[in-house]
Amino acid sequence: MARDLRTLAYEYRIDDECAVSPASEYILPTGSRSSYPATPARTYSLPMSIRDDDITLELETIRLVITPRVGASIVALHHRDALGRWAPVMREMPADSTDPSDAGSFLMLPWTNRVKNASFTFADRTYPLTANHSDGTAIHGIGRDRAWSITDRSPISARLTLDARGDSGSPYDFGGVVRYEIGPQRVDIDLSVTNLGTDPIPVGCGHHPYFHRHLHSDADQLRLRMGVAGRY
Repeated sequence: MARDLRTLAYEYRIDDECAVSPASEYILPTGSRSSYPATPARTYSLPMSIRDDDITLELETIRLVITPRVGASIVALHHRDALGRWAPVMREMPADSTDPSDAGSFLMLPWTNRVKNASFTFADRTYPLTANHSDGTAIHGIGRDRAWSITDRSPISARLTLDARGDSGSPYDFGGVVRYEIGPQRVDIDLSVTNLGTDPIPVGCGHHPYFHRHLHSDADQLRLRMGVAGRY
């Protein structure tokens, strides 16, 4: 029986803990919505970027930069300590890059991980995909390779959407919505996928972060905690 993709929480607390729920794969009935709410040294200043539409959300202790044109990916996430020092929490996307694989974190949808031979069968129908890895698999979906539209934003939040109806790279019609919001010591990210077609479809969504092991010095000890309710 088809079911919605369950809500999974992804919340990064800079001074406390990182709670990460794993990416999940389920089946979306027509018109249904999946949710993946999420949100997560050196002196640092952002260089000039060829991505002139990057979005910066900033508070006194948190700075988050997002690129709408490269999959609504995270360009940079920085934390400011009590001494006023900024440090990168995630890998920083080069200013001259438009490759989502260079991002601090990119979104994965409408599938995650690798699909063998870039093809799968669901409900007696075969869906061909575009191989995008050297092993012949289709990996991490198409959302990271598409430009997203900004639907609303504030100094501390931004919502972006993707409409993949008619997209030649997608096996079916779907839509994506992601919302970023920062707090003094945290980043919340909510990612959802909606079936925009007429038949049930299998989907998956998730985040692909690259965290630094240290912030201000090699003595830093960062901890990653995962609230895992299940596995597949």
